[in-house]
Amino acid sequence: HVACLREISRVLRPHGTFVLEVEAKYNLDLVWPVIDALLGGRIGYESTFSEALAPFKTPIAKPVMIEFPFGEKHDPVYMDIKLFSKRGLRKDLIGAGLKPERWKTIHSITNLIPSTFLDSATPSSGMKMSFRALSFLEEISPLKLPGASFVIFGRKEPASHF
Repeated sequence: HVACLREISRVLRPHGTFVLEVEAKYNLDLVWPVIDALLGGRIGYESTFSEALAPFKTPIAKPVMIEFPFGEKHDPVYMDIKLFSKRGLRKDLIGAGLKPERWKTIHSITNLIPSTFLDSATPSSGMKMSFRALSFLEEISPLKLPGASFVIFGRKEPASHF
């Protein structure tokens, strides 16, 4: 990810703006596999309890890779996803000459539904209704909630600043 941030910095003009979305480290997507392991795999994450706890053992500022199920619960496709802490990502952005100016979190309240239930080509009408209701609550919430993703808005620092 550091090489990617350096490349973003390389192609931006000084004071050029960037918008970046990344998966946040501490969100319910880390908790759902633990709950799933306790429930004997009923949610569909297919992790052992030990595997589900592993991301919580990483240093706070360090990103963590997780194997995440996508697609239908009965036939998932697994992808490695890197989850970032705000502190660690801020340090890496600044190190690449990028100045984060504003952070927003998304998928806070909607993350109350496990992704294994949401990621379906044919979600049930109840699932659609639940997601819409949680999305509405998320949109009108005045609270800054931790989200499943960070959206970072920023600028490239002029070369003389680093």
